[in-house]
Amino acid sequence: MPHKKPIEIQCALNVIEGLDQADQEAYQALRKALPILAVKLKASGHEVTEDILRYHAAQGAEYIAARVKALSPSTKQNRMINYDDIKEKLAADDAEDMNAFFDSAEGAFLRLCTNADLDEIKAHYSADLDISEYGDVFLQSLINERRPDVINYLYEMDIDFGALFAADILNLTEIGCAELAEIIIDGNKEDHIFMEELYNLASFHNYVDILSIMHEMSIAGDFNQDTAMFNAAKGNALESLEYLHQNFSVNLSVGEHSALILAATDSAIDTMKYLLQHGESFDDVHDEDFAGIFANCDLEVLTYMAKNTTVFARSGDVFTEIRERLASLRDWQHIHTEVIKGGLPRYAHRYNPHYYHHDLVIELSEILRAEGVDNALDCAYNAAALFGSKAQLMRYLDKWAENAQHPLFMATNMISIPITGELDLKSWGDAVMQHGPAMAQLVQFADVLEAPLRSKCGRSWSLNATLDAVAEHVYEQGVDYPEWARLCLKVNWDQALFDKGADLIATTAFRQEFSDKDDVACLPDVVIDGALFDKPKYNFKKLKDGDLRGLVLGELTDCCQHLGDNGADCAAHGYLSPHGGFYVLADKKTDQIVAQSWAWRGQKGELVFDSLEYLDGHMNSVQWSGLLDNLAAEFQKNAEVSAFLVGTDGDTPKDLPYPQLCDAKLAQPRDYQGYRDSADGQYVIYKR
Repeated sequence: MPHKKPIEIQCALNVIEGLDQADQEAYQALRKALPILAVKLKASGHEVTEDILRYHAAQGAEYIAARVKALSPSTKQNRMINYDDIKEKLAADDAEDMNAFFDSAEGAFLRLCTNADLDEIKAHYSADLDISEYGDVFLQSLINERRPDVINYLYEMDIDFGALFAADILNLTEIGCAELAEIIIDGNKEDHIFMEELYNLASFHNYVDILSIMHEMSIAGDFNQDTAMFNAAKGNALESLEYLHQNFSVNLSVGEHSALILAATDSAIDTMKYLLQHGESFDDVHDEDFAGIFANCDLEVLTYMAKNTTVFARSGDVFTEIRERLASLRDWQHIHTEVIKGGLPRYAHRYNPHYYHHDLVIELSEILRAEGVDNALDCAYNAAALFGSKAQLMRYLDKWAENAQHPLFMATNMISIPITGELDLKSWGDAVMQHGPAMAQLVQFADVLEAPLRSKCGRSWSLNATLDAVAEHVYEQGVDYPEWARLCLKVNWDQALFDKGADLIATTAFRQEFSDKDDVACLPDVVIDGALFDKPKYNFKKLKDGDLRGLVLGELTDCCQHLGDNGADCAAHGYLSPHGGFYVLADKKTDQIVAQSWAWRGQKGELVFDSLEYLDGHMNSVQWSGLLDNLAAEFQKNAEVSAFLVGTDGDTPKDLPYPQLCDAKLAQPRDYQGYRDSADGQYVIYKR
């Protein structure tokens, strides 16, 4: 979905829409250059209007390029880089991607829908417009612009808004389309999974009207009301919790006091109080649950516990630590006298007062909230503590930020400042400036590693040396398995998962021996150039046997195929078995993996990709089809491969253009009987 564009870029797109396209080369050059000029003009303090941009466009692309070059130095020399500069620069980078849609008749009509009154929109509507092709884009844009009148009109015109998410129903209700939301609910009430997802989401976000509608339609009778209660408690949705408690007599203490634990952990003070006032108690909550509560809750929850419960009278390390941390809050009295006149920061017990920069934290938290970040205060504190000043932080963002919608959050959310100890944040900040988010993730260990390590020449910071040093401190046996320890750090795994992987690695001698002998006959060792399926910067290839990334591929591609989730057995099989392995889509330059599949050989010679997993935005059905066709051509050269199949579950697209197998015809693994995504259906890419 195109995100909302800065005004200057919108002006540029409007001008581009009216340009003469007879000379396509000149037109394409202007399409690229004009949005960049608009951003540069705005950043250097110039007025940006459509008339001004039309004048520049009339001078040609070469003139604009010279103007952009002339503007760039003055921006750097005369003005400190600020957040708006960075956001606009990133938006300009995205402008070309947005042009194709907004150049179309449908894009022009969407612009009209978001800005004009309803009568004008009706006058310009035409059945020839293929709005349903972009239905999801229209719906999200109109929700963002709060145009219930236009949404209702388009629905009356039988526009298909595409596959709706549960959140879309809530958003429609929020902006005043409650009747339409009710119609959609009624039309989808047979979709049990979708309806239950909506019910739980409504519980979490306090949409009691939605809960009531679903009950009046007899939709929610079979739903797990305990799960809905847990969501309400976690979301601090007091009205939802009262509704569920009063109408369904839910047991508030079910699941070993899960609702109370969730409410306290997520600082949901209102629902926590309600639960305590209606018979719940912390008395039977286990010590390990309190460890999670104390690590996440805010000061208000802790203060309420201290005054109204007997929690802090308990013995044990977790309670001793939290008592000491609360006692240390007196340090704030000496260091931040002026700051605390209005009360301590919400998470003061989690912050080191020596590195708290109040004014910068407040400013950054406002930016983060505008980016839609829930834990804005935590992120702001960590970023401010590491960089110490706004100027230094903006330098970092200018160098490392990539996401135009959430530049501050995406570039800093991995930073975590240790609570105690004297920290060399100057050195850590310099190292993060050099290496970006990869080094920023290691700041959490600044209390065990005094400073990042330098390169052998001593003139720069070394990310790999720092990773090795941290790994030795963080994991037992980290010295024995340095590569595995570095990988575990990158995916933020704990000691238990490190140990699980180390045990597997220690058993792989036969796997290495096998790979030297006959691996090609088992899993073909192919490389497909991404240019063949519209991913020119990537190669699709078999992951080398023994590559430890095979154990964490799910972490790299946002799925469960790793040792810490449901796909743990799949990951272990692919790493250990002579009849299994992995194929990955990796950047040609950096080898970063953005898509992958666990592969196994079937009992009748089949080669099966269990599912197709990928990061959002990296692959679509057309690209997957192009890749699979090229793979099929390669695999058919191997006489031992009787068929090439792909599992239909997981993230595998549901609209691939291949026939499917089911039931008794499905391929079965030679040496695996656990969980897999190919168990209920398989696409036939080719079969001998």
